Order: sequence, then C-alpha cells, then structure tokens
Amino acid sequence: MSILKWEALRPQELLIIAAILVALFGERIWKRIDKENKKKKIKKILLIPLERLQHDIIRIRDERNQTGSNSSVDRQIIFNQTSFDEIKNHSYLFTDIIIPYIDYLDLPKESKTIDFFTHYNKNIATLKSRIENGEGYLTLGTVNNLLERLALSIQELN
Repeated sequence: MSILKWEALRPQELLIIAAILVALFGERIWKRIDKENKKKKIKKILLIPLERLQHDIIRIRDERNQTGSNSSVDRQIIFNQTSFDEIKNHSYLFTDIIIPYIDYLDLPKESKTIDFFTHYNKNIATLKSRIENGEGYLTLGTVNNLLERLALSIQELN
C-alpha cells in the first residue's frame, strides 16, 4: 500500500480530513485558546489592584511614618483609620477572583500569590485587633515581609 500524497488528494477528500481533524481536536484546541485568553484577562485584572496595594503600603510605610528614624525591624508602622481602610479591602481579590478562577490561573503548587494572600489576611487581622483610638500598628519587619511577598506575587502573575 502506498503512502497518500497530499497533492494527489481531491478537494472533497481534503475537506473530509479537515472535518475529521476538527471533530477530533477542535473542541480541545478551542478550550485551550479560551483558557489562555481568560488566564491573561484574569491576571491583568489582578495585577492592577495588587500594584496599587503595593504602592499604598510603601507610601504608608515611608511617607506617613517619617517620625522616629530608628531603622530597627521592631519599629512600629502606624496605620490610622484611613490608611487601614486603604489596604484592608483587597481580600476580595482572593475570594472573588483567585479562588473561583483557580483553574484558569494555573498557579504553581507553591504559589507566591496564595502565600501573599495568606499573610495579607493574617496581617490585616492583626492590625485590626491592634486598632485603638483610630490607630494601629504593624512592625517594620512585618510590613517589609508583606511587601516582599506582594512583589513575588506580582512577579508570578506577570
């Protein structure tokens, strides 16, 4: 039996072969393309608020805490009610975007993004428990650690 030559195939035979290939692999290819497009959109949706959160935390750490030039890791970073409100409302990213669309994100087993949100939620709970008279604090070491984890999360999503 001789090997079929593509040039020798009639147009009807080529259409039949194409239809068979589409029937066999078309849905898989479409799902893969759709998943990649959704993955890009979801990551883009996540990156914008994460970068804003990073900017806000850095601003609170550096600009609003100028007093006390002690560079000790134990130095307290003060969060007043406004600065607390600026950073506390990012939990929705985890509950409303990451968890429901986890299959699309294809995050690694040791995801930096999941690690960041785990520590973020702990730090927000700690800060909330420390708020008295409209102010609370986290240590400089805790804030820097959170910023490092956030930077790794942003890098993972890029």
